Amino acid sequence: MYRKAEIIQTMCSFYLKERRKNLKAQAIKDLFTGKSFPCEAVAPADKEYWKLLNESHQELEQFKSKLSPEDGERLEEIINKRQDALHFEISEAFTQGYALGVQLTAEAFLFNQAHKEEFND
Repeated sequence: MYRKAEIIQTMCSFYLKERRKNLKAQAIKDLFTGKSFPCEAVAPADKEYWKLLNESHQELEQFKSKLSPEDGERLEEIINKRQDALHFEISEAFTQGYALGVQLTAEAFLFNQAHKEEFND
């Protein structure tokens, strides 16, 4: 158990030292000045994502061509409502993920501090 704690402490210490060297708060500045839009940078680079997206679009257009104009418009309204709801889901997932990241960072820092104090006593 002691060895594992020592390894974790060493890793946390190394990580924090490296982060301090490069820390310029650029991400915070970019968010503040509007240069960064994390919510707009979520499109995956995975080819499978784009393949599925294109296929679903083509299938939807084929299906809509079989509908009356009124039914096609109604289908679009339903899809738009689902996309609006999905926005809330993605926003909540981002918020929870960000909060978890902050919590993990805080715990790692506190763990590191507690073990420094333990070894200094």
